[in-house]
Amino acid sequence: RLLETVDVQLKDEVQAKARHAEVIKAVLLAGATKFKKWKPQKGKPLARHFGAGRANMFNSYTILTAGTSEHGRLRKRYGWEFTDIKPKQTQTYRLDLRQPLRAASLIVTWHRRVEGTQIASVATKKVYWLNRATIADLNLRLIRLDSRGRRHVVGESVSAIDNADHIFLRSLEPVRYLVLVERREDLPDEGWEYAQACRLDPVNKK
Repeated sequence: RLLETVDVQLKDEVQAKARHAEVIKAVLLAGATKFKKWKPQKGKPLARHFGAGRANMFNSYTILTAGTSEHGRLRKRYGWEFTDIKPKQTQTYRLDLRQPLRAASLIVTWHRRVEGTQIASVATKKVYWLNRATIADLNLRLIRLDSRGRRHVVGESVSAIDNADHIFLRSLEPVRYLVLVERREDLPDEGWEYAQACRLDPVNKK
């Protein structure tokens, strides 16, 4: 259904980005409804048994059709972006809240890369494929800025082995924040593609 939405409702310039699996995954995870006792497994982005929660197609549809976020700033309550990040780089998104939230769901997803190499056996001359997988190490942090511009960590997801990072908060006060997507390793590549999606539900939403 989400892919059908991409083809029917999104404009041509964003259709190609929206069809990436990373985007669909991010939109689904960000839109998930959390159970009352939901909490991530220690050191992991998602819960051990419930994952991101119960799939909520209305939320995910709303995030997807809201369109892409403005790069470097989260202006909308819902949205997504598909871009890339270089080794040791940090992507920063400004978030200025004017009203308190009853739920804040932030997600970053990316893929591992599998490269195949052909080698020939010296004895039999038979050719074999060897697959080598690599994955970027991305972190997600939510930073609150106080009146003096000092930074305070509100939430973070920093798993070194997963290909998703997720921050979910059941309340958030209306102040200035920074959402940071950090790439920690230095694999030899020019950039690693990732998708980010957000769902920001105000307290007065019915």
